[in-house]
Amino acid sequence: FVSAKPLTENQIGEMATQYFKRHPEQILSIMRSVQAALESHQDDQEKKIISQHWKFLNSLPYMGDESASSVFLFFYDVQCSYCHATSQNLEKLLKSNPKIKIIFVPLHLFGKESLYASKAMFYAGSKGQFKAFYQKLNALNLLEGKLNIMAIEGVIRDLGLSVKKMHQFMQEKSLKQHISNIESIQNDLGISGTPFIFEISNAMIQPLKIDNIHIHTGYASTKSLLEYLK
Repeated sequence: FVSAKPLTENQIGEMATQYFKRHPEQILSIMRSVQAALESHQDDQEKKIISQHWKFLNSLPYMGDESASSVFLFFYDVQCSYCHATSQNLEKLLKSNPKIKIIFVPLHLFGKESLYASKAMFYAGSKGQFKAFYQKLNALNLLEGKLNIMAIEGVIRDLGLSVKKMHQFMQEKSLKQHISNIESIQNDLGISGTPFIFEISNAMIQPLKIDNIHIHTGYASTKSLLEYLK
């Protein structure tokens, strides 16, 4: 019995080169397969991050049914025009499907004004006025760098809340930890653009199963959002 010698790396490489010279059409197919495998792996990693941080994420401001089985986790920047449009579609979806839940995860990709708005949102939320604050601020349409602190504080005053007390709230350790947690999750997910949405089915089953988490990046129409509820 004579065993064959194992091929060297150079021999394998030469064989592969000769094969692809004869079958160049296979290169694109293999590249697509590799790309799909890499994307699937990345998606699974992102879903695991959501599952790991679910307790914190589920404590953030929301609209809809608190105990909903279907949840939309909405990463957004208040100045992002695509987030603004997607937000309107999410609220339309909620009106026709009141048993869903939309969790709002504010980012500040547009800078200090967006961060200030996030802090103001948490303050309004602590007073039971998250939804009113969010909708009033959105209605101003101060997008893509047009938002300013005066406008944010104007919304706080319109709600009958104290700007002075809001400033005190902004210095609280618990709020700083909230912001830090969101930034950490954003970095883990590698989010550098918004909107970024995770739809979670059977959200009441813990721990979350990654097969029940679906990812949508970029603008989402009402029709595309509705697909997740089928």
